[in-house]
Amino acid sequence: NLRPLYPKTVIRICKGSSNGVELTGLQLDEERKQVMKIMQKVWEDDSWLH
Repeated sequence: NLRPLYPKTVIRICKGSSNGVELTGLQLDEERKQVMKIMQKVWEDDSWLH
């Protein structure tokens, strides 16, 4: 859940595929990089598939 980390930000996943994701709603590049790291961890932990 990203809401506790970014309570004032609306994050949208505009486009996703097995090789990429496009995010909008983040103002700072550092925030965007941090969200992408979190999403990468979720993707690599395949427990959400079950």
